[in-house]
Amino acid sequence: MPVVAVISGRGLYRKGFTDIGKDLHFEEDTVSTPYGALDIKRTQVGDLRLLLVSRYGTGIRDREMSRAAMAAVKSVGADAVLSTFAFHAAEPDIYPGTLLVPEQYISLGEERGPRASRMEEPFCPVLRTCLHSASDVHSIPCRGGNLLQMNSPGGYTRAELELARRLGAAGIVRNVSAEARHARKERMCYHPLCVAVGPYQKGDVYTPTQRAGFGYYSVLTVLWDALWRIEDSRDCTCRV
Repeated sequence: MPVVAVISGRGLYRKGFTDIGKDLHFEEDTVSTPYGALDIKRTQVGDLRLLLVSRYGTGIRDREMSRAAMAAVKSVGADAVLSTFAFHAAEPDIYPGTLLVPEQYISLGEERGPRASRMEEPFCPVLRTCLHSASDVHSIPCRGGNLLQMNSPGGYTRAELELARRLGAAGIVRNVSAEARHARKERMCYHPLCVAVGPYQKGDVYTPTQRAGFGYYSVLTVLWDALWRIEDSRDCTCRV
């Protein structure tokens, strides 16, 4: 029986999948880790055991959150993690709400993950296939590509977005490398699903949160379908 964790923002953690008609009953527990205590919601649907974790509003320092989340879900049995991120699009043809299943990341600046071997493929190829298959069956456009990680506390400058374009990245994201490295350290399969919140244009009236909301239902739909495609036995080396 697969045990899959979904790490996301507060909206998905609070409401689960009710916005796409999946009314699930969750039990909430507090799990202690060496990096802080974390609330986890748990449920079982058929042969799937599902865990939900919010990376915000936990009281855990930002630089420790990825480590705490992976340690917590591993301690309650998870061996696969899907994670949602908003990314700032670097290309003008990537509209708000566009989904991206990244293949690689380029990390600049402060590293927030542990040293880990075998990071040539930072994300699980089996989970990537599950996400793409889920988007295909629902006819939800979902592109591939690379992301540039920059842990800037605010928005990104035009020069930073131009750097992402020159490096061949679809956009800029925060903290994805830390989650990937801590998942690898805990020997769990891991893959992010990202939604575009840019690029910003002159006269833009939308906040980043509003922009991310444009793809909210698509993210829920793809995640829910992908969960059911994850099997106990997976042909990858993530857990070795």
